[in-house]
Amino acid sequence: MKNLSFYPLITGSFLSLLVSLPITGHSQNINTSFSPQQHQEIISIVRQALKNDPTLLEDGIQTLMVKQQQQKVTLSKQTLKENKNLLIRQLPTDGLMGNPEATTTITEFYDPNCRYCKKMLPILIDLVKKHKDVKVILKIIPILSENSKLQSQAITAATRQNNYITMMRSLMTSQDDINLNTIKIIAQKLKLNADQLITDMKADSITNALNNNLQLTHKLGIEGTPALIINGEHIIQGAVNYEDLEKIIERVNK
Repeated sequence: MKNLSFYPLITGSFLSLLVSLPITGHSQNINTSFSPQQHQEIISIVRQALKNDPTLLEDGIQTLMVKQQQQKVTLSKQTLKENKNLLIRQLPTDGLMGNPEATTTITEFYDPNCRYCKKMLPILIDLVKKHKDVKVILKIIPILSENSKLQSQAITAATRQNNYITMMRSLMTSQDDINLNTIKIIAQKLKLNADQLITDMKADSITNALNNNLQLTHKLGIEGTPALIINGEHIIQGAVNYEDLEKIIERVNK
């Protein structure tokens, strides 16, 4: 291959392709328009290029990462569209803050042990107090620890006694170590049937609800808590302050 005028093109595009290929013990059919000899010549060019300029590999990896991020965003938008009705509708095991008839819906995925979720709680409470056209649907995803799972079971089970929000607020603002005993004490203070709550925490429907929430976040590409979804269309990953959240809602609703 004497004419190397397309050398930069080959090294750039071919490197991007190489880093995207799985590492296996056999050769890949990279492009059927190349003969085996041409494949070998291209690989030789790439190897020489890497020796001369190692940054080419970095450029190829960066190109791949950008492409993967674009694909992730596209997939997330598609998944949001497919699950919009599920996201803007309160399920029996979900919590709700604000006016049930509000036209703007914020769906929050949270872990009761997450410190950033605890910071978001008063912000969301103040938001629905001020804006009667905004409601917040709460979906738990216990991702941090076994204790997160325990608290999530208690909060979700409290829906059976119409006390999701009070149980959630009590647990998330408690300064005590949370265990079954403290959950029982909190339930008694809230005038709930504590023994029934402990029993309900183990119900299959509660376990299934938490698993469904986790599966939904995986589909949406949500990687941590808190995560807010506005009107089933716009994802905010991470905590935001009150002023910024107001501005985002205003922009979304324009």
